[in-house]
Amino acid sequence: MIHGLPPPSDRTAARPALAVHLLSLVVAGALLLYLGRTFWFHYDEWDIVGNHTLGLFEPHNEHWSTLPYLVYGALYPVFGLRQYLPYLSVVVVLHLGVAHLAWRLLQREGVGAWLATGISAAFVVLGAGAENLVWAWQMGFVGAVFFGLLALVLAATGQATLARDAGASLACLAAVMCSGIGLVMVFVVAVAIVLRRGWQPALGVVLPAALAFAAWYLTAGRHTGARTYSQPTVGGSLTFLWVGMSATAEMASGLKFLGPVLVVGAAAWAALRMAGSRAGTAVSLACFGGAVALFCLISLGRLQYGADSARQGRYVYVAATLLLPVGGLALQSLSRVKRVGVVAAALLVLWAGVHGGRVLLLAEEQHRVVSQNTRHLVLAAAAQIDPGSAFDPNALPDPVAAPTLTLARVARFKREGALPDR
Repeated sequence: MIHGLPPPSDRTAARPALAVHLLSLVVAGALLLYLGRTFWFHYDEWDIVGNHTLGLFEPHNEHWSTLPYLVYGALYPVFGLRQYLPYLSVVVVLHLGVAHLAWRLLQREGVGAWLATGISAAFVVLGAGAENLVWAWQMGFVGAVFFGLLALVLAATGQATLARDAGASLACLAAVMCSGIGLVMVFVVAVAIVLRRGWQPALGVVLPAALAFAAWYLTAGRHTGARTYSQPTVGGSLTFLWVGMSATAEMASGLKFLGPVLVVGAAAWAALRMAGSRAGTAVSLACFGGAVALFCLISLGRLQYGADSARQGRYVYVAATLLLPVGGLALQSLSRVKRVGVVAAALLVLWAGVHGGRVLLLAEEQHRVVSQNTRHLVLAAAAQIDPGSAFDPNALPDPVAAPTLTLARVARFKREGALPDR
């Protein structure tokens, strides 16, 4: 039997769970797209959408974002700014892909099919990470997570083959071309392969992506404009890490005030596993280490905004995904405590899903109000721009939610017929 795969009897029993899992993804995807049907472009997107002067390898802040650039570049000529749903659909599909890959990884780590299905269903409405579900530009973060998990499935589970390793290597490259989160995911892939197969296979899989990122950084990535960062301290980074990990555990589970307890428990489990046999839970250990690396990396650029910035939904989404395997194994252990354990595990998953869905609905409504306000201001400004009329090209229709969108660009959007009628 291939290590990391459930026995044949369990795989047969998992078929109904697979059907329920796929149905939950379809329903959740339809719900997310329905809720986002009136969204519009927001903040960072104005740096990208319809920007004909943007270079494919130009960094967005500190991120290598070539793949998101390509997506926006392909959609703009077709949909302009008239429809937001095609842009949003990309991040929703990637999110559903993350949920499915997490479902597979949970089972490879020893979580039962039905429990994995419940955890995936709760994750797919992760209100704590709603920023990555309502904002199309976050395809950079979600895409990096998707490609990282794909690389894990290919190279750190199942039978190792040259084809699977090559696919994992390409997935790692795609991850770093989505955003800086790709670096964290490549680290996770490397650790998982080292724990399960050794150093040489790990280098073979991740080295091309690492070299490509180094080449990009040396030629383009260092030029991030006038943005400056304060010098983080060890103590500050540790505080950032603690706040981020605790907030993720608390916000994703819905268990208020228990975040620190959950983090300490997960850390203790990881320490015990590292001291013993590690191959059987290589993915879980690597993902836990990836969550730690995530907040340490983010602290380098965001600590200047305070440790509470670690609680932002874009980061919580990534950390919650990486903590899913450890959480799934904890719930699996709980479910083995006779019937009461099964009930307790089911209730915890149900509560996480209900809590996440409620928070997601609130976040969706808030984002709708903000983006529709931007739409109103931009269209009102466009209506005042007539051929030959004088206007300040550097004026900003919405300096709060669209701080880089000038009237000059609005005028160009109008000439190109990219703006919606109303």
